[in-house]
Amino acid sequence: MAYTPYIKTIWKDDPSEETPIEAEKLNNIEGGIEALENNSIFYEVVGEINEETGAITLYDTTTTETETAETN
Repeated sequence: MAYTPYIKTIWKDDPSEETPIEAEKLNNIEGGIEALENNSIFYEVVGEINEETGAITLYDTTTTETETAETN
């Protein structure tokens, strides 16, 4: 998909006809949200520290696997 720069719409309330709500515009918004989510490199990292060993267990919320980090 080719890059299309974002052009912000300044929406106007009814009864203005300058910015009608149309399926094409709503689908463009939905497509942008979907593309952002699909291409996002950001995700939530949840973890815990074992107070006895100092081991840190990270739970990557984008997978079902866990990773344990070594501490110094």
